[in-house]
Amino acid sequence: LGVYKSTDAGATWLPTSLNNKLVYSLASSANELFAGTLDFFSPKGIYKSTNNGTTWTQTSLNNRNVFAIISTGSTLYAGTYSMTVPYGIYKSTDNGVTWSQTSLNDKHIYSLAMNDTTIFAGTFDLTVPGSGIWRSEDQGVTWIQTSLNNRSVYSIQAIDGNLFAGTDAGIYLSTANGNSWSQIN
Repeated sequence: LGVYKSTDAGATWLPTSLNNKLVYSLASSANELFAGTLDFFSPKGIYKSTNNGTTWTQTSLNNRNVFAIISTGSTLYAGTYSMTVPYGIYKSTDNGVTWSQTSLNDKHIYSLAMNDTTIFAGTFDLTVPGSGIWRSEDQGVTWIQTSLNNRSVYSIQAIDGNLFAGTDAGIYLSTANGNSWSQIN
């Protein structure tokens, strides 16, 4: 549980004060750290540290299970999952002080990635039409579903312009910014 910190290149690790939360994602922006947490009973959401993880404060994105966070400059995107409150992707343009829900607001988001300026969201829920990967080319204003659909997407990674997606059916690769996908295992 919690966030651990190493100051010796990973040889040793010590817990930070955020030591009682299930942390599913981490991101950094400027000199700030963000932790996406999950908990079905106690406060959850995004916690922020401005002192290298020594102390943490909860942001206004609370009461949401946060599985993914990505940052670009002072803009953050958070992928959420909930059975009772609005979920989907939330965006902050002020380093996590305020959050607004994007138009991708009816999917359980498990993963996020950026390829240049394009945002990719991996969704998980085979009972909801539209599972798979969604793409936004306008900073999260509009989203379109890619051809990798009807799959639960647990992870996405962009490397040298290629996109990799970890799904319930193996790993998929896109060399065309998400326009086409091929299974690689």
